[in-house]
Amino acid sequence: MPKQSKNLLAAILIVVFFLLRAASFWLRQEPSAQAMSVGIIIALAAFLTVVRPRWAWYLVLTELLLGGAGHLFEIQGISLRLALLVTFLFIWTVRNLITSSWHKLTIPRPYSFLILAFLLLGIYGSLRGLSLSRNWQAIASDAIPYLFILLAIPSYHLFKKETDLAQMRILIISFLIGSALLALITFVLFSSGAEMIQGEYYKWWRDVLAGKITDLGSGFFRIVTPEQLLIPIFALGFLAQKHKTYWPALLASGMIFALNLSRTYVLGLLAGVCIILVVERSARVLKPAVGLLLCAFVFFTAAHGLASRGQSPGWDLLGLRLASVARPTNETSTSLRRALLPGIQETITAHPILG
Repeated sequence: MPKQSKNLLAAILIVVFFLLRAASFWLRQEPSAQAMSVGIIIALAAFLTVVRPRWAWYLVLTELLLGGAGHLFEIQGISLRLALLVTFLFIWTVRNLITSSWHKLTIPRPYSFLILAFLLLGIYGSLRGLSLSRNWQAIASDAIPYLFILLAIPSYHLFKKETDLAQMRILIISFLIGSALLALITFVLFSSGAEMIQGEYYKWWRDVLAGKITDLGSGFFRIVTPEQLLIPIFALGFLAQKHKTYWPALLASGMIFALNLSRTYVLGLLAGVCIILVVERSARVLKPAVGLLLCAFVFFTAAHGLASRGQSPGWDLLGLRLASVARPTNETSTSLRRALLPGIQETITAHPILG
């Protein structure tokens, strides 16, 4: 794919990233409009699955990466993501049965066994929860994500061309850049006072995006969303590739690290770098990894300095969060988590094998 085409596709995907969130915010109290939006997208997905399965598959992947936690739009409590998954898998299966394309409904045995084991584990967990009189709605919420493993079957047959891999990279880079820009915009809105905790934007961020916005003092706000859990994984993938065209993705990852301020992400990244070093027996990954962490540090310093009106670079806050990894009592959040451990341990001890 030509470079100009790649840049154009990335720009379009980033625009889509923000249009989805803007529409979700504007329609947050309009269930009828949300239902109509879901209906249109599902109808499009159904049509594409029949006539252009590869395009429908790309639509599903795009929603998975650009759709946040999956609840930007809902219809009668059912998320667009779940409706899209069920629609695609159902029509994909029926289409291949009608056309006698049986081979497209199977994958090599090792992968089949893994998928089957994963699904059986989910079924067992659900039945176990029911036997212990747990809330059935909570059980259903925990069980539904297991269905997404079924996407491995159509993905095995559709994800074979080199262009698919190139377009997947563009999709991931667009997700990283979009997430970084969204975090930055949200940070500016709250640190400048344009938005407030418990305001409409905050409630939408918390209830729809399932994220967190935390005031850490001195005008600095911690910006978190669930999909940011993917950032260390994608960052490690680009670090392993070490290609100059991936630096925008690494810079975006550094920005997210700085505003998320999660110790777990940094520890995960460092662990991943160590694994790459052992597997490849080469130190080539160190330079981009150090560059990524340095970018996060510089951006955090600049953001905290601007948010505090030049009063502090925020190194004391950064040092406190890093030190709390070894000394949990140094910080409130880590102290609270540590206080939960005895109860968690007691629950595990009561049902130690399979929950």
